[in-house]
Amino acid sequence: TMHAQQSCSRQVEATWGLVRTNERALNLNGQYIYHTDVGDEVDIYVIDTGIYTGNLDFGGRALAGVSYVQGEPTSEDLNGHGTHCAGTTMAETWGLAKGANSIAVKVLGKD
Repeated sequence: TMHAQQSCSRQVEATWGLVRTNERALNLNGQYIYHTDVGDEVDIYVIDTGIYTGNLDFGGRALAGVSYVQGEPTSEDLNGHGTHCAGTTMAETWGLAKGANSIAVKVLGKD
């Protein structure tokens, strides 16, 4: 429940999945309403194929982490899936927690 003293924003033409996260009545009208400070001071560890930290929609909040993949010493995403997951969690346009940081933990390789 959002309270009057909390600052909120409305994103129009949001994807179905984004709208569904805050709409219990299934009124999927393309509007995503969220707290403007959602995700602030939150670190999200994306355990996947790494993250392309240069994505402009991440606003410098995606950070290189660690790679546990043999032959791939950096946490840079060479597959794309980890970057997609990071975007869903914290990207400025389509992310849920638009103020969060994302840290790459690479456990899956490019193949």
